[in-house]
Amino acid sequence: MPRYSYVCQNCENVVEAFHPSDERLSFCEQCQTESLKKVLYIPTIIKNSAINSSTNKKVGDIVNKKIEEFRQDLRQQKQDLLDKKIC
Repeated sequence: MPRYSYVCQNCENVVEAFHPSDERLSFCEQCQTESLKKVLYIPTIIKNSAINSSTNKKVGDIVNKKIEEFRQDLRQQKQDLLDKKIC
């Protein structure tokens, strides 16, 4: 459901509401008048650029490398503990 912003023409109260596009709010709860007006704005659309994708891939590669290093360390620690119990 879309989000709409309204401003009261009487008291300048700002109201945000979620409702279907065919509905409109007009009553201001703060000043108890029928003076709400819808605020028109352009929605913001953010697209991932090639630079962000390559940066994210590099960060993901670094994280995966660190995870693998931690796994190897854990395996080694586990093996060391098992060796100590056997001896």
